[in-house]
Amino acid sequence: MSNSAGTLDDRNFAEAKHIERTLGIPVLRHREKKPKGFVELMEHFPDKALVQPESMCVVGDRILTDVLFGSMYGILTVHVKEPLGLKGDNPVARVMRTVENRVLLPMLRLLGVGPAHHPAFVSIDGDDANVLSTSKFSDSDTADDAERQTNK
Repeated sequence: MSNSAGTLDDRNFAEAKHIERTLGIPVLRHREKKPKGFVELMEHFPDKALVQPESMCVVGDRILTDVLFGSMYGILTVHVKEPLGLKGDNPVARVMRTVENRVLLPMLRLLGVGPAHHPAFVSIDGDDANVLSTSKFSDSDTADDAERQTNK
């Protein structure tokens, strides 16, 4: 569910059609943008008994849209810092993404706020604690540094 492709801003749904051709996956056509739009998302699936929020995952580059949307409805969220491409990126979204990543995210980490627990996410050491909620790693830590700190 994109806040650009498949929305009323997507003239003739050209971006949605391009994604469908390129990736071979359907793009939801919807009116409301995240963090709204949950009803439209659920209406997209014909058998609602098989598709529940806890079986979904939202991957997105925006904390106040993508991550908030998923968290509000019990959907697993994965935050990526940059979109797949910046060509045609909305200038306001670009500024907001920068503020979210450089100001909001560090502030949340300082306050000890991490991702909500989700039943689909289990830590690699078998502990049911959410690995991603730890704030002991900075953005400058390498994967090796993180692994060494985890193994202490």
